[in-house]
Amino acid sequence: MATQPKEQEYVYQVDQQVSVNGSLDVDIEGETVRFQVTSRYGSTAEKIVKVTDAAIEAFKELRKNYPRPVLQPAPASEPVMAQVYEPATGLPLVDENQQPVKEKIDGANVYTVEGVSHGTTQSGKDVLCVFTVEKEEFISRKYGVKCFHAPAIYKDFKNWPVDTKYGPKEGGMKVVIRAPKGDSKYADVVEFRA
Repeated sequence: MATQPKEQEYVYQVDQQVSVNGSLDVDIEGETVRFQVTSRYGSTAEKIVKVTDAAIEAFKELRKNYPRPVLQPAPASEPVMAQVYEPATGLPLVDENQQPVKEKIDGANVYTVEGVSHGTTQSGKDVLCVFTVEKEEFISRKYGVKCFHAPAIYKDFKNWPVDTKYGPKEGGMKVVIRAPKGDSKYADVVEFRA
């Protein structure tokens, strides 16, 4: 009895010295099934074919007992929303990535940038002040609309002299401003557009 485990161990070690792996794609009733075929040391071509054929037949029997799941059709995609157009010019609105805007931001409109300046809040925080060509009661002609998160094209605005007004840069010719909401009396700069 003591010799049997050693004999099995020896056979296993010899068997594992050489192995060759491959895969075989087989069409079984319209379903492509991949079988991994491994040739161990001492295997013959006949043994490999016999075992692989048996595996294919076994798969066919399993598929009879366990049919392939039927995929549910994907839900219908959302309907394409109509393009939003700028009221003043009739041109389609685009976002900062030049993609068409499909929905308008609630309470926001697109304005033409007349100029920008470096401003500060009462607490001393630097802000980009945006002035528009269009006149709105909530856009101050003296102070503009404060933008607390300036876009990349105006990243250097903090180096400008305070209250010196500059023309718009290329890529920042339009601005989306949301009208004051609720009890607030201040408008918000949503984004700049080319």
